[in-house]
Amino acid sequence: MRALPLLLAAALASTVAHADPPKLERLDPPPAARAEAITATAATGILLAATVYTSVRATQKTSETNELATMNAEPSQWTAANDSANHWHDASYALVGATLVSVVVTGCLWSRAQPTYQVAVAANQGGGMVGFTSSW
Repeated sequence: MRALPLLLAAALASTVAHADPPKLERLDPPPAARAEAITATAATGILLAATVYTSVRATQKTSETNELATMNAEPSQWTAANDSANHWHDASYALVGATLVSVVVTGCLWSRAQPTYQVAVAANQGGGMVGFTSSW
């Protein structure tokens, strides 16, 4: 009785040991995928620069508003400065959101621009081989 499992294990090991390794097939990305990813990266860089600029400008305007408040300036001057600071803060928040969306889109486009590899599924005498697809 013990010989049967050992015989079965030896038979399986010998068929696995002699199986040909699966072949990797390279699947190239669409031709324009790299150009799209580079364009998206450039757009993300521009949005990031604009976000930094508006954040710095919002901080400057807030400082100006605080200075007017400490110098007891006229209420109309303080209101105008406060509105300007709020404008720059709103622009900064909007650009942060646009930059985050752009980063996600850029990441998706770069993942599409990479070649993928697929393991071929092939039949053999003892059954078949099952493979996988990966983009890494």
